[in-house]
Amino acid sequence: MKKVFFSIIMILAIIALMPLVSYAEVYTDDFNDGIMNTALWTAAGNYWARPSDNYSDDPFTFKEQNGVLNFVSNDPLHIYGGRKKYDSTWTVDFSRDFKFYAQYNTLSSAALDGSVEIGLHNAFNNNFELWSGAYAASGAYVFDATIDEVDDNGFSYPDSVNAPRDASGVIGISYSKAYDRLDFIGGDDISDVYASIDNFTATYGSYPGFENLHVYLEGDSSFSDYNASFDNFNYQSAVAPEPVSSMLFILGGAAFGIKRFKKKSVL
Repeated sequence: MKKVFFSIIMILAIIALMPLVSYAEVYTDDFNDGIMNTALWTAAGNYWARPSDNYSDDPFTFKEQNGVLNFVSNDPLHIYGGRKKYDSTWTVDFSRDFKFYAQYNTLSSAALDGSVEIGLHNAFNNNFELWSGAYAASGAYVFDATIDEVDDNGFSYPDSVNAPRDASGVIGISYSKAYDRLDFIGGDDISDVYASIDNFTATYGSYPGFENLHVYLEGDSSFSDYNASFDNFNYQSAVAPEPVSSMLFILGGAAFGIKRFKKKSVL
């Protein structure tokens, strides 16, 4: 009876500690409230045009409306190209696993050039940027995985990553600390990985601008009308507090020690 009672106490203690041991840093946004959540995001963006044009008349909007984060390029003359960003207020931590993703929906035809991107960049010097993008370009829908390091004049990894995609789906990025691998997500759900980089931090960790990487969402249009949106953004970062992990280890060790001591006493 004592043995059963002791086992029940141990199980209850472990259950009580489990919420403290296994939890995640989580940020989500469904964009339903029609206003930017300033606890999660800052608005950033720029656009460019012909040098002679008036830059005060911005033809691009990137705002929350109708339950989504909507990017619209209203350029009837097709002479502008530009982009708008949502930058996260937090930075990612490559000392642990993380993943982030969002649903996208392309409302324009594939014949028009434009894209939605989700990625990481240094919001302060913009020297390092990587993204998973869904593009409508010259009649083709493709996913694109790119790393851009400005000091090296820009490059892509791999140079020709493009995978067929639908007009809607999920795009994102995930990182495994154990394997030092970065995965580019693009498809029907977050299990669809279309490109990967092994030895990621070992390869790119020393690049200028790699520190302080923020998550971003971006709409982009190249000299055409374009309409696309994001929905149901999700960021998760694994966290395992060391003090609590140690507590469980000690608790388990103590239980094992008591059990052995009782056996010796009986003998």
